[in-house]
Amino acid sequence: MNVISQVTYNDADTLARLVYGEARGEPWAGQVAVATVAINRWRSGKWFAGDTIALTCTKPEQFSCFNLDDPNRAKLLAVTRADPVFQACWDAALTALAGPPVLSPRITHYKVAGTQAAWAEGQMPVAVIGHHEFYADIA
Repeated sequence: MNVISQVTYNDADTLARLVYGEARGEPWAGQVAVATVAINRWRSGKWFAGDTIALTCTKPEQFSCFNLDDPNRAKLLAVTRADPVFQACWDAALTALAGPPVLSPRITHYKVAGTQAAWAEGQMPVAVIGHHEFYADIA
C-alpha cells in the first residue's frame, strides 16, 4: 500500500538516514527492506512504533544507528543528498514509501546475520537479504 501521501519531508529524510545508517552497504533490495521494516513498525501501532515514520525511526533503542552512542550517528546526521550513496538511500526510502511492500507487513524487525539479539531468541528469520535477517510477529 502506498503511504507516500501520508508522510512529510522529515519522515522521508529520516527514513533515508535510517537506510544510510543501517544498510548503505547492502544490496538495493536490502536497503528497501530496511526502510520497509520501519514503515511496518509505524503502521503496526505496537510499542515500538512512533506517531510518525520519523519518530518510529528515531525511537530510543530501536534502530541502532540513531542511538546516541552509535559511532555511525554523527555521519548519518551530517550526510547530504550531494553524496551519491545517500541519494541511493533516498531512492530506496521513496521506493519503500511508494509500495507495494517488498516484505510482509508482519515483518517489523531485522538484525545482522550472526549477531545476537534478545528479541530474536527462539525466532527464525523469514527472509535473509544481504547481511540482514528479517523477522515477523515480534511482540
